[in-house]
Amino acid sequence: MVWDSQLPLSIWARFLAYGAFGCCFEIIFTGMKHWIASRLRDWSLLGKSYIWMFPIYGVAAFLFEPVHNFLRQELWLARGLIYVIGLYVVEFAAGWLLRISIGKCPWDYSQKKYHFKGLIRWDYAPIWFGFCFGLEQLHDFLLRVRISMIE
Repeated sequence: MVWDSQLPLSIWARFLAYGAFGCCFEIIFTGMKHWIASRLRDWSLLGKSYIWMFPIYGVAAFLFEPVHNFLRQELWLARGLIYVIGLYVVEFAAGWLLRISIGKCPWDYSQKKYHFKGLIRWDYAPIWFGFCFGLEQLHDFLLRVRISMIE
């Protein structure tokens, strides 16, 4: 007997999607930042990320999704502010854990303005604000994706 069933993506598949999305975003962001810092002269668009970032972004499957579901009906401004606060908590905690476990945090903002303990940058709040709305769109898309299983 052959039948087709449509299965939703597992939380681990969504973890992988968030990890890939976040790292791609970070590479594009740092590439554009490099280009702007060169006064639009260096077209190499050198972007980078850290392997550590993949699981840090991936954790959105476990932390961001429930918050998004809870806040869906709230005003976009309130959602964005709550997301940014949560993102800063995760970024700080991840950076702190990396510092105590491997001896350093791959991102070090201590030489920049507007940082907290070198682990988060307050001036990135507008970027994170927009990023979180990208996460909302990704979350809704991932909920619609189905895997066909033919037995």
